[in-house]
Amino acid sequence: MDKSEVLDIFHPAVKEWFINNIGTPSPPQTEGWPKIQSGRNVLISAPTGTGKTLAAFLESINRLLVMGLKDELPDGVFILYVSPLKALNNDINKNLEIPFQGIRRIFEEKGEAFPDIRKAVRTGDTSQRERARMLKKPPHILITTPESLYLMLSSQKAREILKNVHYMIIDEIHTLLGTKRGVHLALSMERLEALAQRKIVRIGLSATVNPLDAAARYLGGLYRTENGYRERPVEIIAPAIERGKELKINVPVEDYRVLEQGSVWPDIYALLVKLIREHWSTLVFVNNRATAEKVAANVNSIADEELCRPHHGSISRNRRLETEELFKTGELKCIIATSTLELGIDVGSVDFIVQVSSPPSVSGGLQRLGRAGHRLSAVSKGVIIPKTRGDLLKSCFIAEEMLDARIEKERIPVNCLDILAQHIVSMCCTEKWCENDIYNLVRQAFSYRTLREDEFRKVLAMLAGDYEHKEDIPAKPRIIWDRQNKTVEGSPYSKMLVLSSSGTIPDRGMFPVYLEDYKTRVGELDEEFVFESRIGNKFMLGNTPWRITRIEKNRVIVAPTSAIGAAAPFWKGDGIGMPYEQAVAFGKFLRNTAEQVENDTFIENALKSSVLDEKGALNIRNYLIDQVEATGVISNDRRIVVEYTSANENDNKIVIHAHFGGRVNSVLSILFQEALDKKVGCKAYTSHTNDAVLIHLYGYFDELSDIFSLVSSKNVEQVLLNALPRTSRFALTFRYNAYRALMMGMRKQGQRLPLWVQRLRSVDAMENAQKYVDHPLIIETMRECLEDIFDIPNTIRVLKDIEQGRIQVVEKKTWFPSPFASEILFQFEQEFLYLEKAPHPGHTEYPAISGLDSLNLSYRDEKPGVLLRDEAVAEIVKKNNAEWRLEQVKSPNELHSFLLIYGDTPKSVITGRYAEWLEELEKQNRAVVIPSPVSRVIAAEEVGLYSAAENYEFPVPSLSFIDREGDAWTEEEAITRIIRRFARYNSPFDRKELIERYPFSGTKLERILSKLSSDGTIVYSDQYKKYFHAAIYDRAARLTLNIAVDEIKARDPAELTYLLYERQIAVKAVAAEEQLYEAVTRLEGLYLPAEAWESIVFPARINGYSPGLLDKLCSSGRIVWRVKPGEAKNQFRLAWFRAESIDFESEDNSKSLNLSEKENSIYTLLRKKGSAFTHVLTSLSGMPAGELLDILKELVLKGLIVNDSFAPLRFFLNEEAYEALNPMQKARKIAAMVSGMEMGRWEPAYPPKPLSLHDFIRRCGIRYGMISKEIIGLEESPYTWPEVYEKLKQMEYAGEMRRGYFFTGISGIQFMLPDVLNKLDAVKSEYFVLNASDPAQPYGRIVPHSEQELPFMCIPGTAIVFFRGRPVMLLERYGEKITFSPDIDNLYEPVREFKNAFQAKRIWPDRKRIAVKYWPEDPEQKEKLKSALASAGFMPEIDKMVLWRAVQ
Repeated sequence: MDKSEVLDIFHPAVKEWFINNIGTPSPPQTEGWPKIQSGRNVLISAPTGTGKTLAAFLESINRLLVMGLKDELPDGVFILYVSPLKALNNDINKNLEIPFQGIRRIFEEKGEAFPDIRKAVRTGDTSQRERARMLKKPPHILITTPESLYLMLSSQKAREILKNVHYMIIDEIHTLLGTKRGVHLALSMERLEALAQRKIVRIGLSATVNPLDAAARYLGGLYRTENGYRERPVEIIAPAIERGKELKINVPVEDYRVLEQGSVWPDIYALLVKLIREHWSTLVFVNNRATAEKVAANVNSIADEELCRPHHGSISRNRRLETEELFKTGELKCIIATSTLELGIDVGSVDFIVQVSSPPSVSGGLQRLGRAGHRLSAVSKGVIIPKTRGDLLKSCFIAEEMLDARIEKERIPVNCLDILAQHIVSMCCTEKWCENDIYNLVRQAFSYRTLREDEFRKVLAMLAGDYEHKEDIPAKPRIIWDRQNKTVEGSPYSKMLVLSSSGTIPDRGMFPVYLEDYKTRVGELDEEFVFESRIGNKFMLGNTPWRITRIEKNRVIVAPTSAIGAAAPFWKGDGIGMPYEQAVAFGKFLRNTAEQVENDTFIENALKSSVLDEKGALNIRNYLIDQVEATGVISNDRRIVVEYTSANENDNKIVIHAHFGGRVNSVLSILFQEALDKKVGCKAYTSHTNDAVLIHLYGYFDELSDIFSLVSSKNVEQVLLNALPRTSRFALTFRYNAYRALMMGMRKQGQRLPLWVQRLRSVDAMENAQKYVDHPLIIETMRECLEDIFDIPNTIRVLKDIEQGRIQVVEKKTWFPSPFASEILFQFEQEFLYLEKAPHPGHTEYPAISGLDSLNLSYRDEKPGVLLRDEAVAEIVKKNNAEWRLEQVKSPNELHSFLLIYGDTPKSVITGRYAEWLEELEKQNRAVVIPSPVSRVIAAEEVGLYSAAENYEFPVPSLSFIDREGDAWTEEEAITRIIRRFARYNSPFDRKELIERYPFSGTKLERILSKLSSDGTIVYSDQYKKYFHAAIYDRAARLTLNIAVDEIKARDPAELTYLLYERQIAVKAVAAEEQLYEAVTRLEGLYLPAEAWESIVFPARINGYSPGLLDKLCSSGRIVWRVKPGEAKNQFRLAWFRAESIDFESEDNSKSLNLSEKENSIYTLLRKKGSAFTHVLTSLSGMPAGELLDILKELVLKGLIVNDSFAPLRFFLNEEAYEALNPMQKARKIAAMVSGMEMGRWEPAYPPKPLSLHDFIRRCGIRYGMISKEIIGLEESPYTWPEVYEKLKQMEYAGEMRRGYFFTGISGIQFMLPDVLNKLDAVKSEYFVLNASDPAQPYGRIVPHSEQELPFMCIPGTAIVFFRGRPVMLLERYGEKITFSPDIDNLYEPVREFKNAFQAKRIWPDRKRIAVKYWPEDPEQKEKLKSALASAGFMPEIDKMVLWRAVQ
């Protein structure tokens, strides 16, 4: 049928409207309309602007019109349109008004009535009132999303209006194919067709879909026949239409190696301003939300006007709609967008497209470019602005792929058990099903065509709670599974789960942001950004600066503020990476480009293309030349380059340049990590990009080579199977799958489930699930990792090609990272900063997940150290007691579930309505009574269990019992299972209760109780003289601790100042040497600037401190110092340690350092000799004394040698004074130092012993008396805060720590040593003085400055006088300026306190006088200060007042 004939299939009014407004049908319309009219399923693939939407809609609208004219309009939805974006739905709704209004006008002109054809949009934004209106008066055309369709299918009332669907249109189908969202929709499509009980015409639409045949098969699904299943036929309509494309790469700088402003971003912003002003309307696409905010803010700042606004998913809907409308009307020239505007959302006419950085994919790039010139005859114009040279190279490749329309192939996930679980619960919400009917329906979805029945039944078992009940976890079943009668149905809990936790997009931890009216939603922030933020912090969102005024459990409250100091927030995302085929194509592109550069033809060829200009070509050429200079060759599709490089002596890196895509390189990274661990004994952290695998070797000093010999193509799958459960990817995927499977519990309507709670539940769920290799969530997580996330076949292919020589491996050692490696390392740092789980480099274990990962029974690691409170035990027992739970049962099904969970129940407690329900269950063979020794009721599924345990012969029913467990029980296994469950739901208990209830002999009972006690399942309480199930005991102990926490009253931060002063300054030892040793003990391992120890720290803590005191203690061997290696020569830091804290058995690590010949000779000499005075080294080495001292200093700064005196460091720190001497004085100084004994002996520096997590916390406790996130941030911590927090909880349980909100003004998670808590109310000093840089001074370090306090910088030249823990006087610039609190009454007291500290050399011991010369502007305050100074002994000198230090 040609273009002139195709319009004849329509009603004359429809035809007239089309000719008058559209004109000639496009190819998709010409081919599509006749096939749709004939009832065939079609997939239409054509470029943007070719009329796909009208091709899909017009025939069905025409049919509605004809039916309406005959007064035959259906009472329900006739056309169902599904799109992945809510915003796209709103646009479709508006755009459909155009033909409706036009056709209606034609009818009105002819005086004819136009039928009442209704249409509506239903999404997550649709109000309850509008939804109710739809149910009363259903639309004929419903526009919705996959999630809303699922919810409608889950509702008894909403399903009714879908029974008359004849057409189903799936728009932007390419965005669904490769995702679980598409799998979810595939099941909804089959459920809809089963509900309608007719063939529904399926229409799929996309501009960029590949492969077409797979998309068509997905769209069609399958139907049942007598012989099995057959695929529904789908006609593919993909006319050869080539829309004009103009795509160029615009390099923002002349040379990326020379950035005049230190960054490429200022040049990008300036270029964007220029491009935006050159065009009427511009869409700028970026690849993440944080960049959108940053770019919008800076572009507007440079333009000095609002040229643009950001547009992304974390901005509120109202703000996005407002931005879109301003852009449509021309009031806004530009939008900075993420993928939110990638699809067909109507923002009006777009003149120009800009992509900042390479597009994430070819299909995404084409979608974005297609937004410009949104008409069939128009040319889409756009540019890509690369950020780096590597980005430029990738942009050039992607641009060529886009121009040639080489779209990535989508891989459709299959047999996703988490999605299956969600749909089964949904189906059970509306009716009772036979098992086989659900299975047969599910098999019709394309993604489940190969689903095995045993997998299906495992999902039913999971939803029925079987796996949890085996572990005595009282989880509510998600479905009621009647195994006896092979039926499945839902419960009220099922419905609540479906309504509150459905969908495929898991909660990644977003906090909604509201104004102070608590009504106006501004947008949302990543939970980790909120976690790192404080009240008063500023950030940009939606191009508007906001200040945080309050952070609540479920939201952030903000107020408008100035843009000064406002930061762009971050949002985490995750992606799988470039597919293998495309990555190899990039490798081939790289090989061809490198060959052209080598042949000096690249510039000429590049300029012939329409993509690159000379500036871009020169940058690529120089980039590849620089890479060749660094590594000798360029990596490509046939060559891997292994680059061994190092940033410092403890951080060796291997960058494997391998262009095989993220799905292959992620597998390689795990293979290398496992091989290095198992074969080399080296702990490594591995990461990957699409073009490289990065390996960090922490603390490994031997040289590696031939790294690919460590991995093999023969055991890839087995290594992954063993390694996966320990990876962060597995833990994250499991959490998402558990969420989708509705196994994470329910959240209250309208409230988010905090991400830390999800993590906690996920860890517990995964720990229990991993006990069962057949658990559906473990199976699904493995399947998703091995099939969807990883690419095992192509990984094996790559390794085989390496083994057989088809891929060359070149290894190269570089002193500095090559240009390729530098960009990869930068990406790694960005990724490592906000990983879901970032295991600390060098750690032996890789925990399943980070964060607050346990209410998991920590008593197995720590013995309880708390006495249980009776009220805590009563509350926990009540909530977990079987008889109390029985009161919650509301139906026969719930009674049956109760019996499955709680086990045998005395029949005496089953009375009234429960007895009636029991009788009903007995008739159905779902419950059985055991008559003795106590009459008890059990679920029929547990007949096998109790028969084995009690040797009881159950009567044979009409329908044979089905054993839920499926395995034969031994007597001891069965008794153990029964008693374990009894303990879980009847704690506390004693032996007498067991003997009265069960027919178990005393010896058997004793043996099993002993076994359960030894494996930690039950705990005997001496306090109560009864047994507790360990989980119950643990919860009672934690509730006891929480009650104690609630009793703690938060104190002012000033109290924290007192605490630190008491812990660190007020040392109790009498002798000065012991005071010094005690100070070192308290500050052990704390790295401070070397000069601070004798100018700030020790004088404040030791009465009459002198350098000789420190030298004496050093020479005694009781304390030693260690320098932090790798820091500036005159600004190095050091820490003090007790001798017992040093690991004198450690191996020499100098091999990892680049030592000069002379440095190596001196170091080797000391290693052999053990220790030596300086004059001995001078004699043995033959070096001049001055040169020897320089070498010794270098070895000290590299952390290789130390001295048993502090004198050498004083000399190194005072080199300026030495350099000021004349040559004769220098010679005498050197001679005196070298020949004298006071310089001490030199020896190799052995490192401190590594601290266990427990010891690290104890050290911090000794130093500070308490622990918080801020305090851990001050330390050179080998552990992350989540790891510390987890250990603190265990120490709290063991009685070693007390938890509470002790001090306001800092983060709420605080722990304190019990003895410290008991002393908080002790009488304290009123006044004391500290240097602002003293580690005992908390303000600006632990406690933020408040508006009421005196703000100051923590620098050595500032001293602070505290009154009752609050700063009341500041002496800045070494006393030249004094500031005091205006509300202080008696200024003489703080001045006198400072004077006493100064005279005692506790403050600024090297200063001879204090000269105050800057005065308050207020005359009254000036006089007040002068009077106080005079009273304290300051003497006037011209315009100053001076205090001289008394001669001692």
